[in-house]
Amino acid sequence: MGRRKWKQEHTTKSSNKEVTLRSGFEKKVAVYLDNHDIEYQYEAEKLDYEVPAKRHSYTPDFKLPNGIYIEAKGKWDATSRQKMAHVIEQNPDKDIRMLFMRDNPISKTSKTKYSDWAEKRGIKYHVSADGEVPKAWLEAKPKTKTRRKKLDD
Repeated sequence: MGRRKWKQEHTTKSSNKEVTLRSGFEKKVAVYLDNHDIEYQYEAEKLDYEVPAKRHSYTPDFKLPNGIYIEAKGKWDATSRQKMAHVIEQNPDKDIRMLFMRDNPISKTSKTKYSDWAEKRGIKYHVSADGEVPKAWLEAKPKTKTRRKKLDD
């Protein structure tokens, strides 16, 4: 259900100007201020603000000796998919891979499968009902950190 929009026309005593108030309570405040001969402005300014980013932490299910992280998923809901997308995007230096128990559709109404979701994002994945980790993942060489070149002036 959407939020009800409520508007009330009101002529202020302090400015003899008609304003449109957004709620019945705002009208009560305006009437109070008017009855007490207090000058005011209604919604005369906009103030900027930011909603700060909320930090979260992610604990990978498994980390192999070669530095590969494995997230094992049976059921994979929308919240978990969104979280993994953020984790992988914000940790580009980490090799995070998905191990799915099944290649199910992401929802009852979608034809997109877990593998489709991963492929679309360039995420390495494997499907194994018995939890088998691909041999290639186990034998992969560790990622080496790239060194930044020092720029001469």
